[in-house]
Amino acid sequence: MNLNVTEILNYALTQYKAYKTPVKQLITPYINQYDIIDLALVWAGVVILMVIIFNLFISCIKFVSKNGIIAPLKSYCFKKIRKIPFVKKKIQSELDKTLKTLEEEVNKLRPEKITKIPREGMRSKKIIEKIEKWNQRDAEFRNNKHATGCMYAREDDEAIEIIKEYSKLYLYANPMHFEIFPSAVQMEAEIIAMTASLYNGTKETCGIVTTGGTESILLPCLAYRNLARERGIERPEMIIPETAHAAFNKAASYFDIVPVIIPCDHDTGKVYIKKLKAAINKNTCMIAVSFPNYPNGNYDDIEAVAEICEKKNIPLHVDCCLGGFLAPFAEDYGHKVPKFDFRLKAVTSISCDHHKYGLAPKGVSVVMFKNSFYRSFAMFAITTWPGGIYATPGMCGSRAGVASAGAWIAMVYFGWKGYRERAEAIFKAQEKFIKALQQIPEVKIIGDPKLGTLSIKSNKKGMNIYSVHDLMLKKGWHLNATHRPAAIQFLLNYCNIQFLDNLIKDLRECINKCANDPTLNSDNKWSSLYASAAKLPTTLVEEGSKVALESFLKV
Repeated sequence: MNLNVTEILNYALTQYKAYKTPVKQLITPYINQYDIIDLALVWAGVVILMVIIFNLFISCIKFVSKNGIIAPLKSYCFKKIRKIPFVKKKIQSELDKTLKTLEEEVNKLRPEKITKIPREGMRSKKIIEKIEKWNQRDAEFRNNKHATGCMYAREDDEAIEIIKEYSKLYLYANPMHFEIFPSAVQMEAEIIAMTASLYNGTKETCGIVTTGGTESILLPCLAYRNLARERGIERPEMIIPETAHAAFNKAASYFDIVPVIIPCDHDTGKVYIKKLKAAINKNTCMIAVSFPNYPNGNYDDIEAVAEICEKKNIPLHVDCCLGGFLAPFAEDYGHKVPKFDFRLKAVTSISCDHHKYGLAPKGVSVVMFKNSFYRSFAMFAITTWPGGIYATPGMCGSRAGVASAGAWIAMVYFGWKGYRERAEAIFKAQEKFIKALQQIPEVKIIGDPKLGTLSIKSNKKGMNIYSVHDLMLKKGWHLNATHRPAAIQFLLNYCNIQFLDNLIKDLRECINKCANDPTLNSDNKWSSLYASAAKLPTTLVEEGSKVALESFLKV
């Protein structure tokens, strides 16, 4: 049957009238009982309630998508359960036992202790004897363990002697006071400029000399949080790969920034770009990438991330703390690496440690900013303090001029050519090491590392990589055990590459033992530690870690 438009409209009108009467009869009593203002208020309340419920639902969805369900639920239940008196007492008892055990271990290295300031004071001879005794003990400890991290300078290096000799002239210099220590401040300004030149900075590139990599990461996070707040973002978020340095998490804790942690591929060591892009929202105040990262020595796809940041107008920080004086020479050496420095328009800051491969004394690093606009948000100034106008470029007030002097001496001593030669030696050693590891089928290198640091994981079912780590420790090798995935990290530098042949020999032997003896893989302290950490609530694991710190700081 064909219906025309008129017939359709007539049919619809008839149906409307049929339903109109009962509906009208239902609501008429309410309309007569309340006036129009009351009804408007009721409906407004209903709408507001629905909006609140909807927003809560969306917030729950977002929370679960970021944190999951099990971990927050476990944490919540643990907080409630631990308030029960006998549970609280039991946990505290276990923490006290742990502290006591750690204190006993620490005290073995401290046979003599000073707990009060000497009443009469020590004479120089006695002080020298004590210091020399301590230094000899520490030297024996270092020599008995070939470390593939933490120590970067060889004590027999002529440059180190010069740095020690002349940086001590600035032992009491404080760069905070320009009018009293102008040369110390000039050194810092020149350190910033020289470092920026390594990273293809422009005339506008500027920076801040800091006390180390952590502060060089904290400051840009602070700057971008402040910038976000100025732009009206009340709850800033920063997007970081799970392999980003823990200092970013510290910055999030210190500065009330929400950390949005993006997973990485456990085979390549790189952050998932699609997941990173999907995490961006109106509250994103910054994105950080590593060149290289600490856990496995790989670098993120910085050019791809930079393209995203440029389109979204999001500040991009590149963490080069670990590879600070290797990264600038990688391309010149012949490594095919992406652009990672100020040649990328989206890069707004870079952190670089001088007390690692720059061979400066411990306690000096630089954070560079694209221009003074970004840097200004990291600085602090107050004009209402009764003590006068107070302003500092970084987080510290007074600082040690001796560290900056040592960094300046190191940079002008080695120069571009000297640093390149040392970087080339490390690159060649790493290539040799990688070739040797590729001949060992029981292990697999994570990704394609090129900047001095690399990690290996087990490639044989039943072989525990942490057991290899423990056997290497018994042979005198101080290596780093990492997890997610379980791996052993090696950090090659000019100080330890002289032992590379011995490292390869001992590593092959330990891997062969673990691959052929199942009993060696059943239990070890690292697998037990990380397995327990995965099962326990995060808060309890963190408490245990702080207990370890307490044992170190107590005499």
